[in-house]
Amino acid sequence: MKTNNPSLLIKQNKIMFSATPFSYGGTEQKEFIWNTHIYGKISVKKPLKNFAKKADSYDLENLNINGVYTSYISLYCVPVEENIDMRSNTEIKLYLTDLELEQNEICIDIMPSELNATTFYSTDFSNELANTNLVKYNPKTGNSKGKKTKFKIYLHEELPSVSDEKMGEKNGRIVLYSGIYTTLGSLIIDFTSVTNNRELWDWKDLSTKITERIHSKYKTVNKMENETDTNITDFETDDIQSNSKSQNKMIFSSKPFSQGGAEQKEFIANTPIYGRIVLEKPLKSYCENPSTKMSNVPIGYARQFCVMPTSLNDAYDVVYDEIFSMNYLIYLTFADLENCYIDFDVMPSNEDATTIYDDWTAFYWSFANPDLELGKKSHFSIKVYSEYNQSNAKIIELKSRGEIFIDYSDSTAASQKKWYQQCKQASKNAEEKYKRTNM
Repeated sequence: MKTNNPSLLIKQNKIMFSATPFSYGGTEQKEFIWNTHIYGKISVKKPLKNFAKKADSYDLENLNINGVYTSYISLYCVPVEENIDMRSNTEIKLYLTDLELEQNEICIDIMPSELNATTFYSTDFSNELANTNLVKYNPKTGNSKGKKTKFKIYLHEELPSVSDEKMGEKNGRIVLYSGIYTTLGSLIIDFTSVTNNRELWDWKDLSTKITERIHSKYKTVNKMENETDTNITDFETDDIQSNSKSQNKMIFSSKPFSQGGAEQKEFIANTPIYGRIVLEKPLKSYCENPSTKMSNVPIGYARQFCVMPTSLNDAYDVVYDEIFSMNYLIYLTFADLENCYIDFDVMPSNEDATTIYDDWTAFYWSFANPDLELGKKSHFSIKVYSEYNQSNAKIIELKSRGEIFIDYSDSTAASQKKWYQQCKQASKNAEEKYKRTNM
């Protein structure tokens, strides 16, 4: 039976978990290793507004969310087999827009990567999931030892009629400090490889910084949307002006530059697109300690490199929307650092894809998105996210931007989805090929 009412399809309130965002095609899994990415999807039988509370004046002012986020739902994360006194019992406020409040499902971050984080929390899950009480310290060896730990996540549903200060669970409900909560889901995190508390502190610190970045990013975009068009243009032309001061430039082609691709700016949707950043000097010249492997990249790579797509209107002003709120992380080898260029796939063919992106998340999410305005030619740009690269990859003083046009005149939502899946598979193929050859 087909229905447009999702509540008829949801049999129980639940949350599923995945190592990649469900909005990017993530598949459900129950177990994770600490210090890896975790995402969730909440499904409830009645719209989320039935669980929501109004944000108080402090949050509205402190988080600068007035006018967008006016309500939130309360989540609690509990390590079910641990000592009750060692739980943080932190209320995790998940802020929702008016549109999201009407939905029965929402994709959320649990312990996300920095580039895929989108959920607006007051505080995040790290108080429980990266709690140092989850590992036991051995004073004789100076090391800590963890184990596989099961967590449950609860959604506040209603206040009890009788106060009960005890912890307990019955029929999928937990009594927690005078509140009744509905079980959404459970997951297991393997902490057996943890050797000291510092490792969990670092994981927690990263999650906290990501949450703060979401807050800061929202405030920045909100501020810029309220400023004049001139200010927005000045911000976005900063990288373009920096190109004129140096010889670094970004160009595009329908064929990989390593195969003799010629520069072009206009493309037709559902055809290959490749990019090259041409540098004044070898990439290693822009790197701090170029011979040192960064800790935030997988085995076989030297460091990451962040690029960001933007959508431009006729006045060359950046259009801020959800589709172009993403940044994409490219993994680079030590051999790549020797080159005076960076080649990268934008929308590759299966045969010619070579770029390894973090979590396989790449430009297809932006340029092959079915929610784009179709039936016309669209103007985009891609920029080097120099602030991120300087902070996280120790790549300094490297700015560049390139413009492209993609013609969607004959595109449909179905053709966009097909292009999306094809480029996503190409990215997976590139990683598998690299592993077979180099690892």
